[in-house]
Amino acid sequence: MKSLGYSKRLFAGLCQVMIGVERTDEVNLNWLDKHSNEPEVTAKAFEILRQKYPDVFTIGSVIFGLWDETEKSLKELSRYQYKVGMDYCFFIPLTPNPGTQVYEDALRRGIIQVVDRTAYNFHTPIMRTERFSAKQLEKLYFKLMFGINISRIVAHVKRFLSIRDKRRKRVYRSLLKHGVRITLRYVINRVRHPFSNKPTIYSRKPAWYDV
Repeated sequence: MKSLGYSKRLFAGLCQVMIGVERTDEVNLNWLDKHSNEPEVTAKAFEILRQKYPDVFTIGSVIFGLWDETEKSLKELSRYQYKVGMDYCFFIPLTPNPGTQVYEDALRRGIIQVVDRTAYNFHTPIMRTERFSAKQLEKLYFKLMFGINISRIVAHVKRFLSIRDKRRKRVYRSLLKHGVRITLRYVINRVRHPFSNKPTIYSRKPAWYDV
């Protein structure tokens, strides 16, 4: 843990940190070949930031949609964010971007179910897994992230009320607002097209992209 022993001087001006947790078990971490940090290492990193640098907004990202994914493993990923006390957690579906090894493997196995590139937005599952279709994974994702769950709502309220720094509070509020907007789009599209197998959330090309 010596690598995490930063001095306060090194954090001068730092206001936000995003840590790639990826998964909470070593088997899948090794399979993803992302990093060699054990779940305990990332948990310790969040603890150091929370205790020594309370003004820094902490974000964690986890990857879901691996081949052997289960509802239980998804719930464990969700509980991890509250366990380590991060300010916000991004759930990112394993996405087979062309040119990557994931894409080549998925293409060879025939498990890519969405070919429309506007859905490759790191919100929408693209591949099926052993147990779930891409559409089923999307439903599980939205239930996990935006479904009505009292314990999760209470945890978010407590987290928000515990934040004293105004900038951190503003960021938290903005992210929650973005989440609500995504949820509304999802619900509206599901109501309009209840039996569609197509992805619900598509990317929108920003106005500045071609500038």
